[in-house]
Amino acid sequence: MIVLQLPLRLRLVCANPPPALIEGKPVLFGLQSSRDALLPGQPGPDGGLVFTCELQATLFNDDRVQRELRGPVVHGRRGEPFLYLSLRFAEADGDLWLRRWKVLFARLSDDLIRRADGSVIEASVDLRHGNSPPRAPFVRDWDLSRSAG
Repeated sequence: MIVLQLPLRLRLVCANPPPALIEGKPVLFGLQSSRDALLPGQPGPDGGLVFTCELQATLFNDDRVQRELRGPVVHGRRGEPFLYLSLRFAEADGDLWLRRWKVLFARLSDDLIRRADGSVIEASVDLRHGNSPPRAPFVRDWDLSRSAG
């Protein structure tokens, strides 16, 4: 049984994004939609990028049923949804990715979703390490935003 369906406003701050050129070729970097489009970020603090998106959260009153997070930028299965920060050469088509980082929702709690009540939920990741695992390392986990907007 569905208890709540809530819109979520998310902001993802990305420190140390990839450079604009790799091997002398221009690259595209952004929040990947489910149709392989890259949504660009806006300039953020210290040369980083800020990505914003909206999702729909469905919470259930049965612990045996996992919540659902849906939206054009949500990837993965119901129990393991995530965002992709993706990188490809500008002239590449489709899913020819140089690199993709998963931004997990594991620590985005149902309680935080309920408390957001239209406020922005924000997290920060740092992509400085080129050999980091495919999961984007969090600098600040999902929480209510400290900044305006």
